[in-house]
Amino acid sequence: MMAFIFLILFSSLVFAEPCSPHEIYVRDQWIKAYIKSDGTKVSAHSRNAHCRDLTHFNYFQDSTKQTFKGIKTTIKKWTVAPTEKSMDIFEKIFHLRTTQNIKDLNSFFGTPKEIKDAYNEPLVAEQIFDTKEGLPLHAFVNKQSQKVVGFFLTYWVNFDAYAYLKKRFKNYKWIETELPARTHLDYAEEIHKVEIPELGINFEYDNQDPLRRPMWIFFK
Repeated sequence: MMAFIFLILFSSLVFAEPCSPHEIYVRDQWIKAYIKSDGTKVSAHSRNAHCRDLTHFNYFQDSTKQTFKGIKTTIKKWTVAPTEKSMDIFEKIFHLRTTQNIKDLNSFFGTPKEIKDAYNEPLVAEQIFDTKEGLPLHAFVNKQSQKVVGFFLTYWVNFDAYAYLKKRFKNYKWIETELPARTHLDYAEEIHKVEIPELGINFEYDNQDPLRRPMWIFFK
């Protein structure tokens, strides 16, 4: 029996689809029937395992190019005290975005596991932290001023991410758009872009992923 289990596990590793450094492996999934935002009905179907693009790679290009559809808005300041033990990872990021204080960054998340130059931004260091939630956090620090100038959070979780985020930020206006389908792929996808202007948040998720997880959440 143990030999059979080992064979199954070994086979799943050996025959897992290889992915490039800028892709993530997504296992095969059963997609339940649902209705798209334009009213189109999609039947239940099986989606094969595949490598998913990491379409957002450069924080400064991907986070600062967002226009929030031309809406002029002021990002609200976060007023939660930094000593509050009940702060979740989002409250900590919002606080750091207000203070830009690198000491607060290290107080919240400890020592970065990796520091490197930000992509195409030689005056900015990208610091990568492991968090207690198990979600890698990327913080960008100006090398001269030592101020924290931006964040993105890897949000590859094991629950319905969209439902959680919708509840977490229910008091703010969401702008959601279905992006044009990429026809060159050998698997189906339905990418939606979400913007929350008041919080300076934007992310994309695949609506055909049962857990509707954004690869990254960007904080302006």
